[in-house]
Amino acid sequence: MWESLLFWLGLLLPGYAALRLAAPEELKSGLLGVVGLSYLAALAVLSPVSILCYVLRLPVAFFAGTCVVAFLVGLALIILRSWWRDLGKLVLAGVSLELFILLADLVTGGRVGAFLGGDAKVHVARIRFLVEHGFSNYDPYVSAKCFFALYHTNILHALYAAGAVLTGAEVLEVWYASLVWAKLVIAAGAYYLTWRVFERSWVAWVGALFLVGWLAPVTFVVYPNQLAPCWLLPLMLGFGVQACQSPCPGSSVLKLAVGSLVLGQVHGLYAIFAGAVLAPLLAAVLLHRLVRGHPDRLRVAACLAALGTGAPFVLMTKYASPPEPPSAPAPASAPAPVTQDDGFHHWANGWVMLKPTAALGGRRGLGLVLLAGGMVGALVGSRRKPAGVLAAMTAIAAGILFIPPVCRAAIQALGEGWIVARAEVILQLGMIAFVPGTVAFWLDGRLRWRGIRPLLSIGAVCLGALFGRHEERHSWPTYYRTATAAQVDRQARLRQLQQMGVFFREHMPRGATVLTDEEHAMWLVMLYDCRVVAAARGSSPPDIEQRKSDLAAMLTAETPWAVRRELLHRYGITAFLKETAHGEYRVGVLRPDY
Repeated sequence: MWESLLFWLGLLLPGYAALRLAAPEELKSGLLGVVGLSYLAALAVLSPVSILCYVLRLPVAFFAGTCVVAFLVGLALIILRSWWRDLGKLVLAGVSLELFILLADLVTGGRVGAFLGGDAKVHVARIRFLVEHGFSNYDPYVSAKCFFALYHTNILHALYAAGAVLTGAEVLEVWYASLVWAKLVIAAGAYYLTWRVFERSWVAWVGALFLVGWLAPVTFVVYPNQLAPCWLLPLMLGFGVQACQSPCPGSSVLKLAVGSLVLGQVHGLYAIFAGAVLAPLLAAVLLHRLVRGHPDRLRVAACLAALGTGAPFVLMTKYASPPEPPSAPAPASAPAPVTQDDGFHHWANGWVMLKPTAALGGRRGLGLVLLAGGMVGALVGSRRKPAGVLAAMTAIAAGILFIPPVCRAAIQALGEGWIVARAEVILQLGMIAFVPGTVAFWLDGRLRWRGIRPLLSIGAVCLGALFGRHEERHSWPTYYRTATAAQVDRQARLRQLQQMGVFFREHMPRGATVLTDEEHAMWLVMLYDCRVVAAARGSSPPDIEQRKSDLAAMLTAETPWAVRRELLHRYGITAFLKETAHGEYRVGVLRPDY
């Protein structure tokens, strides 16, 4: 799996070269900040090629070749322009206890590996589909050529596919090994946001370590819906903090445009959230500078417009997705629900708001109290202006979540309460900067004994762990036990899935449409090139409800053979998969004359 890690490490070089060309002033952010920005720059450089590949349905080898060319060009620029000297200085300057804590977490993550259940089944299936069939936005689950609305045109999926082609490793192994890279970039995102507010390296490291404590045991941070809010969104908020400065730096336009472009390709929802908190703020700054006749008003206007580069991906999701099936209208006399166990308070008049006690780790509002305290501490300090910008972004997100009519409007606009609830991530990012960051900033200028820094850094990890996930699967004890287990035990699930893939390849025709239930359909398409009638998640063809109904009929013993046979022919089913009560799989191929 080391070759997979080398692939991710190789992307750093073209990204670093692009960063030096476009925004060399960002070297001041330190080693971890440059790492996060370099990977963003690498994805930005590869984005036009990735989009072209999806549009023209090119083979993955073309995109993989582009990655190699980008690596070689980046390496050449670094050598010819002697940028390796500055890179070496960054590495030397970054050597600290905080770096070793992060490296320890990366090594631990490499031993544990990425999560192989849940939504990983969708992502691995999608990546495998790209490797075997080339770029497209077709649904990997069904034989009909339907638009894959979930994570369409996704650049992360393209990179995973390119990594599998270049290294010769199975997609499953490339996914499993990528936890190290994911942990690195999300730590870099927290670091950069904290640094942009306080502009002190150690303070930024404390913010990063707080996130390490918060998310270290979570092995599904490789999901696009985790990388987008934990890596790309904090970078965008940091760019917004910088853009609101006076004068507005010229590079802010490019950085916001690049960040929005990449964010839209990774997860469009968080491009919406970025626009929701950044656009009102930049609009207010623009209005103020127009009134004052400030010379950089056009630059601020360009920053506002740059937020729209991710909009095409959001619009494509909205308008290319199949329409929702019509639901029966509720009786006029039915009262509105006033209580639901979904993390929201509901009122009879339709108002709704997120429960404060459920926010930020759910510790009876403790997180919100700490966030408010840290915010106040930052606003009365010497970094009150950048802190005020981030506080305004946090306040906008809080208004969406906690002002009942605003929250209801947001739910009506986005469609589901759980979608709006994800805006809480902006509060979490504010907490990273304002709680450990503010404490570290105040102490940094007042500490006479520097030996207390290591204690505070370790304390940041512990504080982050207090607000982390506490279910058994993603707890610190489970994480530690897995990391310290023997390799055969650590990788048991990976090897089991690989063996299942071999079994499917040996007993099932490639490309066959297989009759199996919705849950087994997820595993089958994850591991082998087959199609199914319907899957439990991810797949959303226009006739999904009819497909699920027909699948239930085919799997029901009481269904007459004539009806079942007609359905089998309708979906072109040529094989079946069933799990026995003993956990064994039965695979069969139907006769051509059935």
